[in-house]
Amino acid sequence: MNSAASPRKILILASNPKNTSHLRLDEEVREINEGLNRAKHRDQFELIQKWAVRSRDIHRALLDVVPNIVHFSGHGAGENGLVFEDESGQQKFVTKDALSGLFELFADQVECVVLNGCYSKVQAESIAQHIPYVIGMQQAIGDRAAISFAVGFYDALGAGRSFDFSYRLGCYAIQVEGIPEHLTPVLINKRNIEFESSIKQRIERKLKLPFFDNIIRLVQQRIESLSDRQIAYYVAILVSGIEERFALRDVEDFSDEKAFTFWFLMKVLLRLDLSRQSKIINYIEKQEYEHENLTMLAAYDLIEAAGGVLGEHYYQDGESKVPLDAGWELLGQVFSNDDFFAVVNTSLEDIEPPH
Repeated sequence: MNSAASPRKILILASNPKNTSHLRLDEEVREINEGLNRAKHRDQFELIQKWAVRSRDIHRALLDVVPNIVHFSGHGAGENGLVFEDESGQQKFVTKDALSGLFELFADQVECVVLNGCYSKVQAESIAQHIPYVIGMQQAIGDRAAISFAVGFYDALGAGRSFDFSYRLGCYAIQVEGIPEHLTPVLINKRNIEFESSIKQRIERKLKLPFFDNIIRLVQQRIESLSDRQIAYYVAILVSGIEERFALRDVEDFSDEKAFTFWFLMKVLLRLDLSRQSKIINYIEKQEYEHENLTMLAAYDLIEAAGGVLGEHYYQDGESKVPLDAGWELLGQVFSNDDFFAVVNTSLEDIEPPH
């Protein structure tokens, strides 16, 4: 008879130095532990806790515990790094480069890293170059939200769900408590990073200009003049137009239209103000749009972001940009395809990220 598989180890690294504001780390860890103890698959997980963690303790814990999941609980400081303790218990920053280099050495064992501290997205992005799933916070997060996210995330893991699902349930756990911070956690998938790099390189190599940076800049310029419902429609039109024109026609060996739509839509929305993201996503899911003049606006922006190379040029008629014949031909190719409208009307629930 075969012996049972070894449990997956979750390493908690908790740090709240003397000269930093008090955090309810003990409550967070207690909630995680209680959730795993009552979980359907509780025998498949082992929780190991390390407290008052110093910078040198990180690699020692990784060597001793050999964890599959690493959970940091404490303060984050954006570009300065994550906050650990020095020998006297005072704060000591560990930079993103140091953390990235460390996790590169342990990439053969660590599956997921959770950085449950303020402004930790910077470190998450660096670590995600080496670890398949990394969660960070893109702004400050309060104690209640941090604890709620941890509860939802580990409840789902304990039920046998994937990291993607567990992340989403963690965000839901914040929202259901009425805390307006459910968009603060960000899941960064290593494969998504590789996907993004590949798509950007292949498309921008053809255009010889930073097309995606241009589109994001144009979207940001529209924010002040459009309502949330208008933004939802404008973004849906823009994403689907890019997908139809580039991803399916001009990018060799690329056919996963839903993956592209999900990636670009999330990329754009993450650049918007957090307080508006939830409303905009909700409007897109429910197809509650304000349409007026926005299809052509998106078309003009598509041409402008590509530097005019998609068609010919357009001429100025007062304050309006009027495409020349080649420009109209382009708009017909992009915006009159029946498949395009099907993509626009696709619910986000039916769109899966690239795997």
